[in-house]
Amino acid sequence: MQGEFEMSVMGELSFFLGLQIKQRKDGIFINQAKYIKEKLKKFGMENVKPQATPMSSSIKLDKDEEGKCVDSKLYRSMIGLFLYLTASRPDIMFSGCLCARFQANPKESHLKAVKRIFRYLQDTPSLGLWYPRDSTFDLHAYSDADYGGCKIDRKSTSDQDEPKTYQEAVVSPDSEKWLEAMRSEMDSMSDNQVWTLVEPPEGIKPIGCKWVFKKKTDMDGNVQTYKGRLVAKGFRQIHGVDYDETFSPVAMFKSIRILLAVAAFHDYEIWQMDVKTAFLNEKLEEDVYMTQPEGFVTPKNARNVCKLQRSIYGLKQASRSWNLRFNEAIQEFGFIRNEDEPCVYKKFSGSIVSFLILYVDDILIIGNDTPTLQSIKTWLSSCFSKKDLGEATYILGVKIYRDRSRRLLGLSQSTYIDKVLKRFRMEESKRGFLPMRHGISLSKEMCPSTPQERQRMIQIPYASAIGSIMYAMICTRPDLSYALSMTSRYQANPSEDHWTAVKNILKYLRRTKDVFLVYGGEEELRIKGYTDASFQTDKDDSRSQSGFVFCLNKDIVS
Repeated sequence: MQGEFEMSVMGELSFFLGLQIKQRKDGIFINQAKYIKEKLKKFGMENVKPQATPMSSSIKLDKDEEGKCVDSKLYRSMIGLFLYLTASRPDIMFSGCLCARFQANPKESHLKAVKRIFRYLQDTPSLGLWYPRDSTFDLHAYSDADYGGCKIDRKSTSDQDEPKTYQEAVVSPDSEKWLEAMRSEMDSMSDNQVWTLVEPPEGIKPIGCKWVFKKKTDMDGNVQTYKGRLVAKGFRQIHGVDYDETFSPVAMFKSIRILLAVAAFHDYEIWQMDVKTAFLNEKLEEDVYMTQPEGFVTPKNARNVCKLQRSIYGLKQASRSWNLRFNEAIQEFGFIRNEDEPCVYKKFSGSIVSFLILYVDDILIIGNDTPTLQSIKTWLSSCFSKKDLGEATYILGVKIYRDRSRRLLGLSQSTYIDKVLKRFRMEESKRGFLPMRHGISLSKEMCPSTPQERQRMIQIPYASAIGSIMYAMICTRPDLSYALSMTSRYQANPSEDHWTAVKNILKYLRRTKDVFLVYGGEEELRIKGYTDASFQTDKDDSRSQSGFVFCLNKDIVS
């Protein structure tokens, strides 16, 4: 070898590719302190004020299109340094990754974040990796992700809060709670005799199933229960073979508001119930076969499939079957179904008044006689497995506040709005004063016209934001109606200007998240209606635009 190459013997390994290696009897320590000090001096950062963390927890980096540009060559050089340092400093990987996204067009805000990492390195040059000897030689892996955490393209970057699959559930920190939730679901299946195990019929391909996991929260956002729901993959069903009709009604929220306004005026009781495993209450008319649930396959009959005897969540006909079963049971008790609102029921007996509202498996009972309401609960308990939630305080994401001494009732969605703002990274935005600023005029002319513009807007969660805001508008925020009407028209091909208008609605929601609908204070229960219309004000087709509002007991119901 020495005849072919000139070599020098370096002895025990202590320095390799910029890595300082210290070999001791109890282990090996690797760091890049010398390299860090050289680069701090190169970039004039050796005497800066140190920082305890590589990135502030409150920083939100984005493209900063209005920011001042900086030297991109210098910026890329700094980023390259961080990437090399990750060989021994994984603690700067996340912050370096965020800053690296802006190398094409760095701004002052990005450079400021990079310099903070340097200040952190100036305070911690000697940190490194320690590998002890005689330790168990096991490989451990950890992973995490969020949903839509990146401000640029809404991709995920950190938060596996709710597992997406069975495998994720059994290895998550809350695995015991998720397993208990799944066992509870399987117990419900067994108690309701949802399926029987049979040999797979010839020519029939069973539909699959999956676990869906959800943390149920209270009105303040605190986790109350862990829910594991077994859901059939109904999208594999064939019309005319294993399902026919699927339509199932739910109560409109305006109907809920009307009855709550009436209840506030008359000081009626408002109670709430939740039906457990509602969709399991009706027998199936069709033959439907399903694979055995993951994690709960019967070992002796592993090749068998489940022949469903009752509806299960996910089947196309499940919601309709449950609605028909509930309607049959409640009418046996003497309730009359409203012809115009099929999920609202009424019962009168002399001066005793009772109303019942059904929204899938959530039930509101309203009335003026406590024993009668209690008998309704007892009857429902004899028909279905239900959970008594007492006096209604939180339903469908809406908080219900009551001051019975003054006969006032308020509705608020502050917790839901907080979730929406956080989802779209607007929780730290400026607070808006109007849902749509005066003089803003949206039109199709603003829509993207080039493939590049369309590709950029594909990454923007425009339709998702519209849907989230729309639920707030439908429930408790009619003040958003006009702004949402204007912005929702362009979901097929939105532009940056349209997205800016949507963000202005979110900014307005941030300032007004605690706004209430308040019913009460009227001396007479009367409906008041107002309407107005413009003339040829639509810029796209010159049509007129109209609107209306109806009030009952001093606030809006429709």
